[in-house]
Amino acid sequence: MMRTLKTSLIVLLFFALPADAGDLDQELIAATKRGDAAAVQVLLSWGADVNVEEEKDPEFTALMVAAARGHTAIVRLLLSAGAEVKAGDDFTSLMLAAMNGHTETVKALLDAGADVNATDAESWIHFGHTALLFAVAKGYTDTVEVLLERGADPNVGAVFDDTNVLMAAAFLGQSDVVQALLDAGADVNAPGADGWTALKMAIVTGHSDVARMLRKAGATEEDADALTNDLVAVAIRGDATFVEILLQAGEDANARTESGWMSFGWPPLTWASVVGHTPTVQALLAGGADVDARTQGEMTPLMMAAIFGRTGTVEALLEAGADANATNGDGWTPLIMATMRGQADIIEALLENGADVETKADSDDMSALFIANALGHTNVLRSLKEAGARE
Repeated sequence: MMRTLKTSLIVLLFFALPADAGDLDQELIAATKRGDAAAVQVLLSWGADVNVEEEKDPEFTALMVAAARGHTAIVRLLLSAGAEVKAGDDFTSLMLAAMNGHTETVKALLDAGADVNATDAESWIHFGHTALLFAVAKGYTDTVEVLLERGADPNVGAVFDDTNVLMAAAFLGQSDVVQALLDAGADVNAPGADGWTALKMAIVTGHSDVARMLRKAGATEEDADALTNDLVAVAIRGDATFVEILLQAGEDANARTESGWMSFGWPPLTWASVVGHTPTVQALLAGGADVDARTQGEMTPLMMAAIFGRTGTVEALLEAGADANATNGDGWTPLIMATMRGQADIIEALLENGADVETKADSDDMSALFIANALGHTNVLRSLKEAGARE
């Protein structure tokens, strides 16, 4: 009886075999996306190309697909079958695993020889990120520590105009990540664009615990007091009461600093949205701030809040009438930006406020659903599909 059943299953599997090698290869991609390790193993034994790429953009290999989703068992299967660990024109498998915080997958890729300091190409995200920078951007401390242990450069730059990785962690208030970087030898006084340092970032954003940590490690800042006395600095620090006082005293809620220590030319509302101080955002809006003010790169406060995962700020901006379908210079909407970062709560808020789920970025012709699929953000796929997104 058991022998007959086994024979029947083998026959069924044989007739389920795709008609040609191309079908077999794409079925390997599909099985990898599903996380079906058993199917992946069978398909490889049948001759599926272990380095096959998706037929559609972004043309990720099966290994990249598995890495983005954290399917570590499949990653190991593919690697043992000869998958190229350094493949990827835009991202590498290691970057995709790091940006999603899949620490065990990161370990498997590094064990197989992944380049820990490789940088992304000029494509969707063209900041010259390494896997470490991607992990820091999302605050994945465990992943950061593993990358540093395996040789990631703690002084790597190129996030925003030569902002180094320590500055990025300080700006985001990630004290555990900051400590890990310092322990790995990060230069505590390394300057970025316009002389910015990690300590200056921590002071301006009000992360006093990080500032103390950096000072203890030898950081110095000659003009620290000057970072606390204008509207932009107060907005970044998140002092809503002081913002109200300055506005009542006649400060312009839409003033931009074009030179000196804050030369980005962004209005206070944009900075407050980046940092995510919702009461400060509300105070600025009440004081006449333009809810859809643009930066030189055509970014709105809503876009900034969406990228940085500031859910409360996103909700406040939408309530104040922010355009949920505004586009930047590349045709990217807040929904596409939030999807890039896998921000599920923000995506829900945007969809509830009329965000168009089918809009595609002008520069890349990519929809939010496409990006979620490509980067393995399975947590947002259901929301997008329920809102009407189509493959």
